[in-house]
Amino acid sequence: MLSGFIDGTALVSEAQGRVSELLNTAIRNNTHVRVRFAPTLDATLAAGIVVYFLEAGGLRTIARPEPWLEEVEKDEPTMLVGLPIPSGSPPEGVYLYIGSRDVKRVPLRSKVVIKDTSTTAIMARIFSHPLTSRRYPRSKYSTIIAAYSLGLDVGEQRSLSGLEKKIAEELAKDNVVYSLRPVFLLPRLPSETVKRALSLSLLPYLPGVSGREEEAARVLEERGIPPDSTYDYFGTAENMAGLFDLLLGLMKTRYSRRTSDLKGMVAGESYYLKDGGEAMWDLREASVVLEALLDSAGVAPILGYVCIGETTDPQLYSFYLESVFPQVVAIVEKASKEPGFLEELYSQKRVRVWGFKWSGKPPLSLIRKILYSMGLVGSRDSVVLEEGGKLYVTYQQAYTLGHVFTEPFWSCAEPVDEVWLRLDGPECLVKG
Repeated sequence: MLSGFIDGTALVSEAQGRVSELLNTAIRNNTHVRVRFAPTLDATLAAGIVVYFLEAGGLRTIARPEPWLEEVEKDEPTMLVGLPIPSGSPPEGVYLYIGSRDVKRVPLRSKVVIKDTSTTAIMARIFSHPLTSRRYPRSKYSTIIAAYSLGLDVGEQRSLSGLEKKIAEELAKDNVVYSLRPVFLLPRLPSETVKRALSLSLLPYLPGVSGREEEAARVLEERGIPPDSTYDYFGTAENMAGLFDLLLGLMKTRYSRRTSDLKGMVAGESYYLKDGGEAMWDLREASVVLEALLDSAGVAPILGYVCIGETTDPQLYSFYLESVFPQVVAIVEKASKEPGFLEELYSQKRVRVWGFKWSGKPPLSLIRKILYSMGLVGSRDSVVLEEGGKLYVTYQQAYTLGHVFTEPFWSCAEPVDEVWLRLDGPECLVKG
């Protein structure tokens, strides 16, 4: 069954023979494929694509998030998705490493790497087929979500490029997604009211307004902007300029950035699901939601989003709005307003580690991303959680800053669960 599924598939050229060889080995040995992936949003979305299509093709999979690769079972066909690999001899066994970051120890024959793209995009292209892609386009538009999470929308218009752009254009041609450019980077604005869009916005974060719909309505009325207007209202240059100035004014109250930098955070290109019937139809907002859920609830919601489909979306989005979103707003407000809440724990060569105290495990990676956008922490700075005299960081953040690829980091960092790591001290995040 699976061999017929794979035949004729439009694979990334470097991956075609290697993927087929791995899957054929599993079929020949009448066994499963193990999928071992880094617990980042990009790698988890990519792993979900693998699991969905292999299971749909009749091949059993076993998927597990891991902080790093130690060894591979010699007779177990394995896909390694974005995993860091410690120094030493290359792993042995029947495996294929796929990622957007090169791993020097893996032989060329055993890896597929495309730089400056997401691992999700690579998987979406590997498992791309005219019939299956149209039947289950979520495997492709997850690419757009991963791209937004990784900040791959670049340039003056904040638009996608490369493999992500090509996949997005294919989805648009199939009438799955549509794009608006330029558009304010506010959640759900094409059909949502502008007051609701302002209150839901985290990237950009709007001080005093994000999380507060009544306050959003008030500041809009002060500027003469109807709070219940939607995207069509901003079709004129005058109305667009009014909202643009309002957003910049709100951000200037607490952002430590130049006006030219702020302008790039306000508007650009965004993609939306054409149907609009799903809870997370704004794909830029979906990247924020899923990144927050990863830190708060682990990889299961992300795998469910890819493998199960839209039936999971309302529950995920409700959990985000009710439990996760308020935490983000509360922490960012305190970090940007209350002196001492965000404490500098360590500094070395202009790289700092910042910490704050909070009960539970908040979506730390997203919080750091917001604080960086506000200019409150630097591009190489880390943000950690202080709890019970211990320091914790999310794997997503440590991966983004490159720490998980260094031996010194793992000498003083220990996994607590599939998402969080405990540190011996703040210096762990600047060593190496």
